[in-house]
Amino acid sequence: MLIRIDQDFHEHLTDTEKAVISFLNSNVDKISTMSISDVAEQTFSSPATVSRTIKKCGISGFAELRYLISKESKEERDDVSVNEIFNKSMLEVSNTIDHLSIETILAAVKEIRSANRVYLLSRGLSELVIIYSLSGKTPELLKAAENAASLGARIITITCGGPNAPLARIAHLAVFVYKHSHVSIKSVDATSRLPLYVISRILIDYITKQMSEEEEKAERAKEAKRKARYF
Repeated sequence: MLIRIDQDFHEHLTDTEKAVISFLNSNVDKISTMSISDVAEQTFSSPATVSRTIKKCGISGFAELRYLISKESKEERDDVSVNEIFNKSMLEVSNTIDHLSIETILAAVKEIRSANRVYLLSRGLSELVIIYSLSGKTPELLKAAENAASLGARIITITCGGPNAPLARIAHLAVFVYKHSHVSIKSVDATSRLPLYVISRILIDYITKQMSEEEEKAERAKEAKRKARYF
């Protein structure tokens, strides 16, 4: 049995949630290669219901469930390795989001929107420079940050390096992301950039939302002024 629950807990589940748990327990050998949509289809439920049920059972999500199953397997199978990668990616994203504060994101958005010009550096100077760096100590980026700061530019750094990283110390605002300790490729820097993408997505989505709301507000004000003039 994959998921063990006591009688008292079982009584507090909905019929659909019971069906999901029953399916999972009856198909342990298949779950590691299935998607959450597959399970939802097989149980006549929805991905959200499957996810909620799994979390009620003390497992963080479907990715962790698949990982736990493949981890217990003593066979050398492709799905075991793939689920390890899935789990690592899930941890990077969830830990990055868990450790973010709303204040930090809003502060970053404020800096970006108040700047006349923004430069994004990944390996050059203006009112605001945003630097992405996994380690927070890449020499080229550190030199660029020092040059920009000396000219009065404000610096935002998004990094896995932590508060003591050189770039974090130079920056006016530092946003820290989670980096998984396990790296598959040792010969080159193959650390996942996924946490950095997560921050980018959050910032871009929120700024776009703000700008869209401002445009709608301005359009409503313009329409109201037009009506007041003619009526």
